[in-house]
Amino acid sequence: MRILSALLLVLMSSGATDVALARGANASLHDRVRHSAVYLKASGRTLTGVPRENVATGFFINDRGNILTVNHLITDLGDVDPESIRIEARIGSKNANMLPATMYDSRPNRDLLLLDVDDIDAGPALCVNPDFEPQKLGDALYTVGFPKVLPILIEEGKIISNAGPNGSWITGMPFEGGQSGSPVYDGKGVVIGLAKGQMSSEGQPVPGLYVILPIGDALGLVPSWMREAECAASSAAQPVVGPSQDEINLCVTASLQKTIESWVVTGGARAEGSGPGFVARRDEKDICYTAPPNFAIVGQAEKADRGNNAGRGSISDIKYVTSGDITTQACVRVSAWGSDGPFGAGGWQNVELSGKIIEVPTVARRAELEAQCRTNISAAISAPALQP
Repeated sequence: MRILSALLLVLMSSGATDVALARGANASLHDRVRHSAVYLKASGRTLTGVPRENVATGFFINDRGNILTVNHLITDLGDVDPESIRIEARIGSKNANMLPATMYDSRPNRDLLLLDVDDIDAGPALCVNPDFEPQKLGDALYTVGFPKVLPILIEEGKIISNAGPNGSWITGMPFEGGQSGSPVYDGKGVVIGLAKGQMSSEGQPVPGLYVILPIGDALGLVPSWMREAECAASSAAQPVVGPSQDEINLCVTASLQKTIESWVVTGGARAEGSGPGFVARRDEKDICYTAPPNFAIVGQAEKADRGNNAGRGSISDIKYVTSGDITTQACVRVSAWGSDGPFGAGGWQNVELSGKIIEVPTVARRAELEAQCRTNISAAISAPALQP
């Protein structure tokens, strides 16, 4: 079955889906693998200047700063100028700091690409088993990846055939767009393959069938890696990694989204008729909304003309009052005037001003939200798996 994201569940209950972590039999294991997974974005331009982009997932394969992923991260850019290709790497999260990556080597016939980042300490390497043979097709396997539709997702599945195209394996575990290159690993966190994508036949996707590239295909491409026996002890000794500050910040942002409220104010100006006099009378009013303490106006306010007398009225553009980098007040000036001459008709103008406000937490309030998010995320990660 597909593993539901624990933090995704937390954020869905708060009206947001900014982060997703695994919910499975060993959530701490999945979280450790996640810290070795890398979100990759490749970009380039055609000779005519048309920009192209593609995304995939990779993972650190050794302690030399090498990242293993799929070669179609590059080939799917199409006919771009090779000199224009740039690759961005973000470790463990789409919101992590960007590291530039360069192409180190490739094996196009196996759809494998090896990248390099200058920072050799950027991420921990995953253990591999290049000798893995899927004799037990029912064994549970997992993958961590960065799909286009979610920040991060962990899937669970099984190999259902060891006779896929070009020596690959077939699984029912779904790989979303952007998850190509994700590590496929066993219950001990040892990588046995990479997610390639959905299986196709005669150019058409085959529903429910997906392709795994054996990690053994990278023999000779990767200059060094840690085999299962070399890192079993260090993997077992790894501490449970709690939520990162990026994830806590996203959770706080999701919590604050729940505080958004709508506001509306109405009002207008009214000028009396001139009576026996010859001079038209005029009236002006400022119609304003002021956010309550610890709230700010979010986005742009809107004004709506609610009518006037024979065009004898006007509404100014919206003016904002700010304090620091937050907007605290929105105002319009409403004007109305009467007709010239004795006993000229009066004028009036009405307006409706509307918008939204959001909570701006104090230091103490933000600390409270961060503590709550940290508790909720940690509890969700450590929760027992949902049974199929």
